[in-house]
Amino acid sequence: MAAECWTEEARSLAGLLDESACYRAGSQYAELLAFVVKMRRFGPYNALLLHRQKPGLSYAASAQVWRTQWRRVVKEEARPLVILVPFGPVGFVYDLQDTAALPDAPELPRGAFAFPASGTFTDTALNAVLAAVRAAGIRLVEVDTGDLRAGCLKRTGSAYTIQINRNHSCETRLATIAHELGHLFLGHLGEDIKRRIPDRRCVSEPVMEVEAESVAFIVCRRQGVRPDSAPYLANFIKANRPVSQALDVERVMRAAGAAESAMGLAPRAYEHREEERRRR
Repeated sequence: MAAECWTEEARSLAGLLDESACYRAGSQYAELLAFVVKMRRFGPYNALLLHRQKPGLSYAASAQVWRTQWRRVVKEEARPLVILVPFGPVGFVYDLQDTAALPDAPELPRGAFAFPASGTFTDTALNAVLAAVRAAGIRLVEVDTGDLRAGCLKRTGSAYTIQINRNHSCETRLATIAHELGHLFLGHLGEDIKRRIPDRRCVSEPVMEVEAESVAFIVCRRQGVRPDSAPYLANFIKANRPVSQALDVERVMRAAGAAESAMGLAPRAYEHREEERRRR
């Protein structure tokens, strides 16, 4: 915004948002600065307000701009994001995820969605996966956040919590769950004797991400879903290093199997022994 001429109502709103969050860690502040730089269509203070309302936001615009410039309409259940406007109370903008394309909508720029995944994984299938993960003793929480945040895995003692972005597609949420379970079963969060998981926290972060995304790639592709694994795997493949010097391939495969089991997607074992017994 060129000017900072706001009404008292708007000032009160800004004060309320100021009290709702703070940036105590340097990494949080660095994330905020990067976000403000990216959101060039908004003034720095409005970018701050947007970041506090919906961390991980990638694109936002008014309903009119979405319709006239991008031929997209705001969904009925969309949550408006508040910004301040000069000489007025407040204005409302909407996240890209809260819009739907009209038949004549132009193609969005490449990279518009941070975690694209394609396939025909249904809501029913995803709900079955969510139920299976929870039955496996892992807390799963769907959160309302922006497109740039897919999910995360947290550990408290022997308890695990996976957060996933409820605004993402079924395919992307499937990939997120598989990726975070990959971290768990690969031992990236430390040893878990009960689950027979070794402590592999010594592995470098880039290798951790390649290993976890390898698990997600295996799990998703075996379900007919194509995750966007390229950003994780491209540099590793390009380097063309001996796999044995970087990844624990056996551990990746074991983790993929454990993730499938936790998600209720494990294939049924062939009854080889029973068949052999019958032949005898």
